[in-house]
This record gives sequence, C-alpha cells and structure tokens, in this order.
Amino acid sequence: LTTSQILTTEYAPGGTIDKVSNLEQDERNRIGRNILRLTMRELFTWRFMQTDPNWGNFLYDVNTRTTSLIDFGAARDYDAKFVDGYLNIVWANANRNEELLMEESKRMGFLTGEENDIMMEAHKMS
Repeated sequence: LTTSQILTTEYAPGGTIDKVSNLEQDERNRIGRNILRLTMRELFTWRFMQTDPNWGNFLYDVNTRTTSLIDFGAARDYDAKFVDGYLNIVWANANRNEELLMEESKRMGFLTGEENDIMMEAHKMS
C-alpha cells in the first residue's frame, strides 16, 4: 500500500501526550525517557527524523503504556556530516567544553560569529 507518494502506517491507539500530565510522576518520567530515547535514535542512529514535534503527534495508550509517534509529513534525513557535527555540540555541552561548543556551532552555521555577548551566552545555556 505504501508508494513513493503515500506512507501507510498501522493504527496507533491512545490519546495525545498532553493527557499524561494526570499520571504518576514515575510514569511521566518513563514516557519522557522513551521520547528522548526515540529522538536520539532518530537523529544519531537512523539520521532520519520527524521534524514536527508538537504534542499532538505523540499518542499515549494507558492500557499498553505505549507511546506512538505519528504524522511523518515533515520527516527528513540528515547526512553524516551534520549528525557528527551536532553530536560534537551535544558532547561539548555535556562536558562543559565551551570552546568546542562555540567552534562547532559556528562551523555548522548555528552561529555567525557576529552575535553579541547576550546571544552567545544564551546559545551556551541552550
């Protein structure tokens, strides 16, 4: 059923993810970890990502405790050069290596080098 113009998927039961706000904190944490894990796999393993991350595109089924991602109309692939550079930024930020963070951010075009001090600090903090 899937063609170059049509993506066929399976039915994903559940309600939009914003409904989990009423669940226990441990379950909300588990859901958050799963979404973060999916995001990391999309970008760093598959290099293909659904790029419309609004909460309506995540469904949660309370019966199966399953989170589903839907709506791949804005999905795109990323080349290895971009993914490797972005991973360098994540690594630099996690290890508080400001020099590498700013160097890689400029190299990838996230910064121009013309930003004022406030903007540079905001970039470091993000």
